[in-house]
Parts: sequence; structure tokens; C-alpha cells
Amino acid sequence: MASRELLVVILNHTNEEPNTELEWPTLIHGQFVKDPDLPPPQTILAGESGMLRCKSNHLGGGIEGSITYRIVGFGPRNEVTFSWSVPYVGVNKFSAASAIPNFKVQTLGGHGNQAVVVFVFVLMASAASQNSCTATAEILPFVEPRGAPNAPDGYAPGQVSCPETRPAIRQATNLSNDETTWLEQRDKNTISALKSILKRLNIGNIDTNSYLDGIVSDGDALPRIGIAISGGGYRAMMNGAGAIAAFDNRTTNSSGKGHLGGILQAATYLSGLSGGSWVVGSLYTQNFTSVQSIISAKSGFLSTLWQFDDSILEGLLGLHFWL
Repeated sequence: MASRELLVVILNHTNEEPNTELEWPTLIHGQFVKDPDLPPPQTILAGESGMLRCKSNHLGGGIEGSITYRIVGFGPRNEVTFSWSVPYVGVNKFSAASAIPNFKVQTLGGHGNQAVVVFVFVLMASAASQNSCTATAEILPFVEPRGAPNAPDGYAPGQVSCPETRPAIRQATNLSNDETTWLEQRDKNTISALKSILKRLNIGNIDTNSYLDGIVSDGDALPRIGIAISGGGYRAMMNGAGAIAAFDNRTTNSSGKGHLGGILQAATYLSGLSGGSWVVGSLYTQNFTSVQSIISAKSGFLSTLWQFDDSILEGLLGLHFWL
């Protein structure tokens, strides 16, 4: 025998702000999961969402209840009620009613013993006068996106007057002055690191120090290394972290024979895309600490920096989002 669980999601797809005075409304059957991080929302802001979770009281029991919101500025009949019934035996039923003309509620999902139902509170496309609008278990193929409340013309391009001074885009034929100045400082560190790597590699009869000194005398021909970490979620982050650790001379044994430690110190640029940016960002925001320092930390902030046991496919409890 299995218990029944229900997650109710209310999407406010209007410019209004429904609010309720009930912190925990009474259910006919079942009970709310009173998580302090996920209470029934007192107010659902325009364009945002609210969530509440409930379950049956015992094995073999069902869930039945409702929650009512009011919208200021629409007179005494300003209620919007969301109702649900998830019996132990039988079909799940959901209904919602708006007493305010020109608004309605659409219902998505709600199937199974552990159901998720989404109520979408929307403004009707037509301004037909109706005393109430009701939708019962209406399954829609999609929810249309809405423009932000302060968007002047939606998302479509529009005609505007040209400014008196036409904007200009920098001709990207050369590096900017700021980056050029930064490169002069960075080169002082990368050249010495590159000399160390080439000396350790012991390439034949080449005097690598003299070779690099000759290049340094011609500042326009300096070798510059760029490292890019690809995207791909946790896998890209961990693979990128492994590569950076191998390139970092601060990693234990990375500077031994046949190893690549020091390439990171000789690099001018380090970038990452999507999942790759997570490892790059982790290092930069921690004053460019080493990967080894993060994975070896037993206490303190670094020991909790990378939490791979958390799913990247599940959102945070109580998180609001734009539809």
C-alpha cells in the first residue's frame, strides 16, 4: 500500500498579485508537509510562482483540499480558488475558479500517486464579460510565455529614432589598450614559467632559454598559451578540473618527468564554457586557488565548495522563477 503525495504549483501568469491570509489552510483529507523552507506563499508576485506540498495522513488515505487567494482592486468578489482531490482509489481531480471576469485558470498534469499539478492563472485573450471562469483538469500541450510586466512592446523589434550621435563599434583589428597593458605584465610571469617547462623537457641540443630570450627581444612575437575548458555539466567540470590540476605546478608530483605541471603558470588565458566555467569560476573567486586545495580540504569553506551530491536537474525548495 502506498501513500499519496501532491505538489501544487501555482503560476501567476498575470500582472496581478494574489494574496491569502491563511498560513496553512485546513485540508479535508491529508496534511501539508510543513517544511519551513516551503510554506504556502502568502503572496504570488506577478509573473512568479508559488508551491505547496501535501500528503495523505496514512497508508490507504487520500488528499483533498483547496486554497483561496484574493486580488486587491476587484471589489468583494475577488477570489481565485484552487482545489484538488487525490483519492487512494480512483481518478485524481483538480478544479480552479476565478470570480473575477476576464481571468481564468488552466490546469496541467496531476497524474499518479505522487502527483504534480500546475495551476496557471491567466488573463483571458478576449475581454468577454463573464461572472466566473472555471477549468477542470484541462490538459494543455504547452503554456505560452509572457512578456515582462514592464516590457514596452513585448519582445518584438520596434522602430525608434536614431540618436543625434551615431553609436560606433570599436574596430577589433587590435587588442584594447587595457588588455595590451595587462599582457605586458602577464608576460613577465609566463615567460619564466615557459622557460622552466622547456628546460625540464630537455629537448635535444636546443638552448631553450636563449631561444626564448631571442623571442622576448621581439615583443610582437611572444608565444601565448590559452586554455579553454569545454561545456557539459558536471562531467565537463570534473574533466576540466583534472586537466587544470595536471597543468598546475602546485599539484603534487605534477612537475616530475613526463608530467605537464607548469603549463597553467605559462598560460596567458584561461576560459570555460558552461560546465567548464564552473571550475574556472571556482578558481578565480577563490583567489586562484589550486584544484588540489579544493579536493583535499577537510574543513573550512573549500571543503564544501564542490557539492557533487546535489542534482543540477532539481531546483531549490521555494525557488521562484519566470515562466
